[in-house]
Amino acid sequence: MELIVKLKQHTPMIHFQWDQEGATLRASELKPKLDKYIEKIKEYYPEGVLLKNGISVDDKVAGKIFGYRLAISQASIKEKTIPKILDKKTKNSGEYNTVENINSNPIAKQKMVRSLYFGNVKAMLEYNNDLVLKFQSFDTEMLKRICLALPIMLAMENFGSRQNKGFGSFYVSDDTKALSDSFCQSISLKIEDIYKAYVNNTVYYFDCNGNYVEVFKQIFYFYNSLKAGINEPGKYFKSLLWKYFREKNHNLIWEKRIMKQVLIKDELPSSLNDDYKFIRILLGLSPTYEFKSTVQEKTKLDQPVRMDNDYGDIRTLSIPGKVTFNVYDLETNDELKIERITSPITFKPIKTQNGYRVYIILKPETINGISNHEFAFKKNSDPDVCFAIRPPNDFKLEDFMDFAIKQMKYNVTKIQRSA
Repeated sequence: MELIVKLKQHTPMIHFQWDQEGATLRASELKPKLDKYIEKIKEYYPEGVLLKNGISVDDKVAGKIFGYRLAISQASIKEKTIPKILDKKTKNSGEYNTVENINSNPIAKQKMVRSLYFGNVKAMLEYNNDLVLKFQSFDTEMLKRICLALPIMLAMENFGSRQNKGFGSFYVSDDTKALSDSFCQSISLKIEDIYKAYVNNTVYYFDCNGNYVEVFKQIFYFYNSLKAGINEPGKYFKSLLWKYFREKNHNLIWEKRIMKQVLIKDELPSSLNDDYKFIRILLGLSPTYEFKSTVQEKTKLDQPVRMDNDYGDIRTLSIPGKVTFNVYDLETNDELKIERITSPITFKPIKTQNGYRVYIILKPETINGISNHEFAFKKNSDPDVCFAIRPPNDFKLEDFMDFAIKQMKYNVTKIQRSA
């Protein structure tokens, strides 16, 4: 038996095989994600919905359900784009937002605001048509489970690189018939109906006019406002995560402040107390933090930056060369050691008539138990630990998001799950 589903692409996907003909969404990425939602299907749907669709709620029976095969059609690539390499000359020329097009037409160009948002991206792929998924199984109940789990998985996940930042957003195509009466009954495929009826995670959204370029720009500023803050010419915005914790604890000293103190050679307490916290890790762990040199390349003159006005520190900070702080989990059990943490916030852009609706999905389970770990900071390649701190143990992601939204100008709406 076979279940065929069409997926509509809403944002370009960053694909590691971007240079190969017909590179498409990989079954090896989609299937493991879907399997997790199939395994937890009882957490999403009421027992009545499962029984109505002929799905057993007996775990012993469910364990005997056969597996399935998944094939994804090769895709006709509409466009490949790659962020332009930004040197100082390019930045100063006013072409900072340009993305090179690597299609057959070398003259064509696109605008991509905030190119640095891509990191080391090779290229983004857009497809001409819907992608076709073909599920095959000898067991009808297996296909019914797929039928119920697939819309939830697609509503919660993106694909490819930088997926939690909105790249690689796909959802069930409007003309898909297979997820209706042939396998499943009484479920709506509208993404907001899925969030309201079957998803326990908190979901917000904001609307964005324009194409995906504007979407990524808005996501960039939204997310940076939450975590690191914004520091650009004429535009400064303090990290909302810092503001959130400073309201709760006026004595808070976060990791950025401590790293600056190390650079300026302040003497830190031998044992850092509970006022010293590693807070940015709550929105995802990066293994390195970098401070750029304050010495100007052309003039070779040192232009020191302010130390930290937020702490009443009017000193200046000079950095003769680039400095990197590496972060390590001090957990001694290798199986429990944390090396990287994905952000607990996923952006899911969906095309609308006027532009996009960007859904913000909170996944607090991503950072469960993180406050039990202590993290060491080491400067450059120095073997010695500069300092070690823990994340806060009283962080509630939804409370923080509600606080942050009130601080920003975005018109953000929370989706309430139906009773």
